[in-house]
Amino acid sequence: MLNIGTLRTNLKSVISNLVTSTTIAVVYDYYEPNVISYPAVVFDITSNTDAFFTNKENIIKIVFTAYVLVAIEGQTIETAKDTLDTVTDTLITELRKESNLTLGGYADWVTPAVGARSQIETPNGNVYSQQLDITVNATGFVN
Repeated sequence: MLNIGTLRTNLKSVISNLVTSTTIAVVYDYYEPNVISYPAVVFDITSNTDAFFTNKENIIKIVFTAYVLVAIEGQTIETAKDTLDTVTDTLITELRKESNLTLGGYADWVTPAVGARSQIETPNGNVYSQQLDITVNATGFVN
């Protein structure tokens, strides 16, 4: 049985490996409107499916939707876009590393997929946002 808390903790740990002065400033494993520093990543669970994989196993898919956030103010929109691309690519590369693919052995594999991009207004100013759906896949035996 998958433990949501462990998956969340392990996913946050993988993303937090990228916290540096130039890559990601802060990671939230919940939706936080008052981000304290940028670039930031916020994520939470958005869906969960459980379906038959074989006659003896189920495949469970839990989707964590992450948002990579880059402040627009103080720079050009082109610079913000380039930073957003770089951070998103770095995050996808980190999630696809063999050492991170199973989130510490708690999943069979993780698949990140880029979603919509938008500009949003937050309590701390305008930001550029890139959605990233991180699907945690696991097979388990049917009882």
